[in-house]
Amino acid sequence: MADTPITIGFANLDFNNLFAVELQKALQQAADAHPNVELIVRDNAMDSARAKANIDEFLAIPVDVAVIFHIDQRLNTQLIFPFRLKKIPTLALHIPIAGSYYYGIDESATGRLGGEALVEWVEEHWDNQIDRVICFTDRGFTDTHQMRMDSVVQVLRDNGLIEGIDPFYIDNGSSAEVSKRNFLAWLDNSQDTHGVVMCVNDNTASGVIQALEETGRTNDFAIVSFDGTEVAYDAFKNPAIHFVASPYIDQRHSGQPILELCLKLANGESIPEKNYVQSKSLTYKNYQSQ
Repeated sequence: MADTPITIGFANLDFNNLFAVELQKALQQAADAHPNVELIVRDNAMDSARAKANIDEFLAIPVDVAVIFHIDQRLNTQLIFPFRLKKIPTLALHIPIAGSYYYGIDESATGRLGGEALVEWVEEHWDNQIDRVICFTDRGFTDTHQMRMDSVVQVLRDNGLIEGIDPFYIDNGSSAEVSKRNFLAWLDNSQDTHGVVMCVNDNTASGVIQALEETGRTNDFAIVSFDGTEVAYDAFKNPAIHFVASPYIDQRHSGQPILELCLKLANGESIPEKNYVQSKSLTYKNYQSQ
């Protein structure tokens, strides 16, 4: 019923993460258009203890639907288990959780967009030469971002650019600061001049860029990232940085479809188990028109 009160609990990734903030704004705007919907938002701060406290609060209320965007894929299934016991439906955003419905990025398709842009850039600027592949990811994730990175690597392999080269993985520590520190340590022993750096998101990329700028190595590495935030646009505009692509989903339009899924779940209606959002290509060639 349209007038039935519905309470939605949203445990968001991190209030300091641009991607998460844009998503939250879009969902809040969609909820505000429905007087019968109360959206309760809490900050997970990329911390599992905080996430658990938020979930406990939602259980105590109790909410009609729980929306979870949390970084620790290894623990997420345990975190949502109490909702299953109370038969409260859950919707996972961008990081799949076993036993929960999913709304978010098609990781493989998104990775291919980044890989295709990189192939084009390397052909134009480095005569198809790559001597190193670095992948910055987060140890809190398992298969989620691995699929994204694997897709980029596969596109490079399919185009014959990295025969005999295996990716080297560096932990981003879920922050730009840790990404910068870890990359600086790695650069101390690197003589590469045609390296590719794949960043799990733009927040990570900002740390990578800072490390390259501090060491004067911006000309030696090309960067592919994801999320299409202001970090990406600033990097595209900087001619000293080889910033190639940052595929993204338009969060401004995510609020309404997420809310519609929540309303259906609250009313006992069925929804698809997986609800993918098509990513958009954002590259060094098209960023000015986006």
